[in-house]
Amino acid sequence: MRILLVPLLLPLLLLTACGSGPDAAPAGTAAPSSSAPPVSAPAGEVSTPPASALTAVPPSPAGVPGVTRFAVPEASDQVLLVTADGWSTSHARLQALERDGGTWTTVLDVGARLGSKGLAVAEERVQGSRSTPAGMFPLTSAFGREADPGTAMPYTVVDEEHWWVGDVDSAHYNEMRLASQGGFEVGPPSEQLVTYDPQYDHALVIDFNRPDAVPGRGAAIFLHVNGSGATAGCVSIPEADLERVLRWLDPARSPVTVIGPTDWLAAS
Repeated sequence: MRILLVPLLLPLLLLTACGSGPDAAPAGTAAPSSSAPPVSAPAGEVSTPPASALTAVPPSPAGVPGVTRFAVPEASDQVLLVTADGWSTSHARLQALERDGGTWTTVLDVGARLGSKGLAVAEERVQGSRSTPAGMFPLTSAFGREADPGTAMPYTVVDEEHWWVGDVDSAHYNEMRLASQGGFEVGPPSEQLVTYDPQYDHALVIDFNRPDAVPGRGAAIFLHVNGSGATAGCVSIPEADLERVLRWLDPARSPVTVIGPTDWLAAS
């Protein structure tokens, strides 16, 4: 039986989505152009790190430039590195890096947005905290309201049936699931993915708290299309840049993302 979203649930749902932080874009709002300079942080926040923040550390076969806290797996030749100047800012920098032998090359460098409450260590994060998890996570699949942009990653075009389960009592917590399959409470805090316009036009799943999900630690953490500002815990970038990332990613190269404050990532 097809289960449809009850209209009265939609305003509540929009408050819980990763893509809809307190200043996220309303439906139909265009993402800012990637050619524009990074948006300056509001008073009290730290702006995007300067370009010199990572280049001061020479590349090494042992890991990503500037990252000593995590040892990137030997098989992982593609890394999305997301760095910020501190824990409380919602402004960040995303770099797409690829390794050829012992040399890392930057193929994309763009301003990004984080959760409205900044960053939190992944193991300590709590669902609903509006913080982006800091750590290293595999990248294994993607989805979107729009057609596959040409990625080699497994890609699902979502419709009204597709939900991301945020129900902590469900055995399917932090999984994509069809409403008709059941097994979770339809409605908040689960997300009906097709309703997030434009944030989920395209989205890359960040495997935080997956596959062995801890109930209450958090669900639905993605790299998705920008709204108008901070997210509720995801990472967002302009749509054209996200499409470029999706076309670049290759599951055979075991891609991962590394997220955190620059100083924290550079400390062992």
